[in-house]
Amino acid sequence: MINNTAQERFYQKEDTSTLRFFKSPKVLYYSALYRNLSIPAKTLYSILLDRLELSLKNRWVDENGRIFVLFRCKPAQNDSRRTEDKPKEDLSLTELFSVDYRTLKKYKDDLIKHNLLVETRSGQGKTNRLYLLKPVADSKDFYKKETPEQMIYSRDQDNLSMHEIHDLLLDEYGSAALEKAFAVTGGQKMPVKGYYAYMKKILADFEKDAADKRQQFVAKQDIPFHKRSLQ
Repeated sequence: MINNTAQERFYQKEDTSTLRFFKSPKVLYYSALYRNLSIPAKTLYSILLDRLELSLKNRWVDENGRIFVLFRCKPAQNDSRRTEDKPKEDLSLTELFSVDYRTLKKYKDDLIKHNLLVETRSGQGKTNRLYLLKPVADSKDFYKKETPEQMIYSRDQDNLSMHEIHDLLLDEYGSAALEKAFAVTGGQKMPVKGYYAYMKKILADFEKDAADKRQQFVAKQDIPFHKRSLQ
């Protein structure tokens, strides 16, 4: 009964901007391509997608510019701590899902089968690289792709998480520009409210500065060319 439930258990307006969520692409649920993808596999995709933020911060990018995730599948052999005693960043995937490795492998294999994940070996004793692949969406799908601008204005900006904002900026400006912006803002504590507009201004300034330098370079090259042509 609703009247017997404590008031603090209900979501209030301010809670949506303070709680952290895993994000899951709608196309995984609406597209016929992923109809047979299991719910645990979809959850695993969301967890790995969330981990891309850490990959950006740690510069886990290969020589081809592809971002990869490093996430232990099983606890380290020398780690004797109980799951409940570990900080979230030390948890393995089997601990997060509360399953054994064989079950977790089924979830990974399901993503690989649906062309949503590529796993490469990193050598003896090293964590394998997990490359998350973008879902495929076409015009027949219920899910429609939105531009970063449409996404930011179609939702309450205060309700976006830092991870969602980083995804929007990544789509709009690319990883190289976003890493440069992180270098400028590194170590600063910033509220979520207004963060998108703040980062967008920094990135726009980078673009303007780069355009100005290109124009200056062209102008410098044009002068001797015109002098020679008049002789």
